Amino acid sequence: MNFSILNYLIFLSLFFQSPLQASGQNESNLDPVLYNGSIYNYGSANILGHQFLNSRDFSPGSVIIDGIHYKNLLLNYDIFNQKIVFQFKDDKSTGFISIPKEVIGSFMIDNRKFTILHNSNWDHTIYEKIDSEDFSILIKWIKKIKVSVKDEIHDFEYTPANRTMYFLDSGEMKKISGKKDFIKSFDENKKSDIKKFMRKNRIRLRSANSEELTRLLKYSNAL
Repeated sequence: MNFSILNYLIFLSLFFQSPLQASGQNESNLDPVLYNGSIYNYGSANILGHQFLNSRDFSPGSVIIDGIHYKNLLLNYDIFNQKIVFQFKDDKSTGFISIPKEVIGSFMIDNRKFTILHNSNWDHTIYEKIDSEDFSILIKWIKKIKVSVKDEIHDFEYTPANRTMYFLDSGEMKKISGKKDFIKSFDENKKSDIKKFMRKNRIRLRSANSEELTRLLKYSNAL
């Protein structure tokens, strides 16, 4: 059940008789905007695997909320529930808050940048963003739950992380399923060079990691 995080923090503060602080934060980061979310529930232990992008471990990151940049946070990205989770600590306990997507502009985890596109009808969609000067690649990550066939202890399991990629140019998003979709987004005089670059560097768009996509975008932008 969701309830006011501020009330929860006040309770913890009084109970432990010590001020609550986020890991690595100073008192200025007790801004109610940062803490005004819901307590994060990890969900059922009967599901094999985890719901996060990389692992259960929280990583150094930052988040921009209403134009304010909160740094040195411990964050994780729950891609099954599409939630950004913030870990906070005091002297005796650890807690987790799901920060509302509607107030977030962007966030970073392990130097990977994510942005949230705020559309009509309360549609707040999270994308990993691979930047270039003139255009970007947006990646939507998801996981699903399926019946577990790996062991008898768990009834269900999370699927591997799956992604859908989009090419973003001048505000227009185009879905890219592979090399052909990516290359046709460019002028004819650039297509041959991009093909050669991808072949030489063995970049397969469907499986390329963030570093490879960044190199590809920088090269394409420089043509």
